[in-house]
Amino acid sequence: MKRIFSIICIFCIHHFFCLSQIEKAILKIDSNRTEMYKLIQKNELESISKFYDEGATVNGYDAQLNGINSIKEYWKNVRGKGVDWTWEIFSNSGDEDFLFQTGISHLTLSYNKKHTTYSSLFSVIWKKQPNGEYHIISDFYRAHDQFSIPSYEVIKDSVWIQTPTDTLFAIIFKPKLSIDKKLPAIYCLQGGGNIGMDNYFYEAELFASAGFVSLVCDKSGAGKSKGNSSWVTQTFTDKTQEYSYVLNWIFSQPYIDTTLVGVHGPSEGGRLALSLALANPMRIKFVNAVSAPLETLKENQLYAIEKLLISQGYNYSVIAQTLELFNEYFEAIKNKKISKDLMDRVNKLREQYPKLYLPLNSTELPRMPQSTDIDYTYGTDIHKLNCPIYFQYGANDAVVNVANSLKLIPAKDNITIKIYKDTDHSINYPNGDTHGGYHIDKLKWLLSIITK
Repeated sequence: MKRIFSIICIFCIHHFFCLSQIEKAILKIDSNRTEMYKLIQKNELESISKFYDEGATVNGYDAQLNGINSIKEYWKNVRGKGVDWTWEIFSNSGDEDFLFQTGISHLTLSYNKKHTTYSSLFSVIWKKQPNGEYHIISDFYRAHDQFSIPSYEVIKDSVWIQTPTDTLFAIIFKPKLSIDKKLPAIYCLQGGGNIGMDNYFYEAELFASAGFVSLVCDKSGAGKSKGNSSWVTQTFTDKTQEYSYVLNWIFSQPYIDTTLVGVHGPSEGGRLALSLALANPMRIKFVNAVSAPLETLKENQLYAIEKLLISQGYNYSVIAQTLELFNEYFEAIKNKKISKDLMDRVNKLREQYPKLYLPLNSTELPRMPQSTDIDYTYGTDIHKLNCPIYFQYGANDAVVNVANSLKLIPAKDNITIKIYKDTDHSINYPNGDTHGGYHIDKLKWLLSIITK
């Protein structure tokens, strides 16, 4: 019996040691891919060959190569300027010396005023070198998809937008066209909190480079915006009304095609993008909602708190007590009265676990969330929207309950849902990389709308 136990222990130790070595190999290869991405962005395509072994082979739909010299020549003669390169990794297998990866590669090149993305299914073998680095010894790929999008120069400008209570500062991104024509537009909403409008420029500029006018605003009471309102104390209804005034401004611009105005938003911005469309069903023509919580605010907050406490290692008994206290706390906010008894119970648990995330130690109502937001949801109203809607979710979202949100999305022809495997609330993998298909998918969807 002891001998069997010893063998099992040795096997387990070997298994976890091998797993650890593979994980280290994956980290190094992730680092290689990051450098490959940077080389593409700098248009140093020929330098990609340095990631191949001297005797590497390439078996592709457009090339059959043997040896490093032919691989160098291939990358040297690639037509177009490097723009972007992302990957979706399906599997990692093998060992420390030879790591096998499968997935989809999305390589974007610019040529003749268009960005063309070449998507390929690939199977690659990485070999460990004497210096500990990894090089490709076998690269097998086949065409998966190819599409081109316009590639316009982007003009960036600042504007002020008046609402009944505030003057909102905004940045507008316009594609530079050689002819005057009315353009589709996207109102890009921010997510929850206030991390600054700069964090939303990437997608706004991406949309503009593809031919859309896009707009990002500072929130009320934040950034350069002026007035009496504050995003901290605004209810979801207040925000929807404010965004409707911004929508009025967009519709008043002579260069906007008012038959093609849509809205995009992540997280809370996704929730409010749908709310804005419900409030303006005849004007909003498409919605891109990313990681949008469709449950009530209370339900969503309880889910996020539970995930947070699990990640911090608390046992289920503590988590259950915390969730019950937060449930009472949210109900108290909704009823606009926080009792001393509730605070006493919160503080009693806080004494046992000083670092535990718990409600504020006060019987005064917090600035946020607002009482009317606690049970705010429109999940059952989504069926009323007939415009194209594109939902994007990360399968491992620890902030939004994706499963419960999906249950509230009706099965309608105008609705498309995309779930990204192994990604979080920001559609990022555990290593921080954004899923390779996230931006490509939304651009393809947007372009399909304006070309119908």
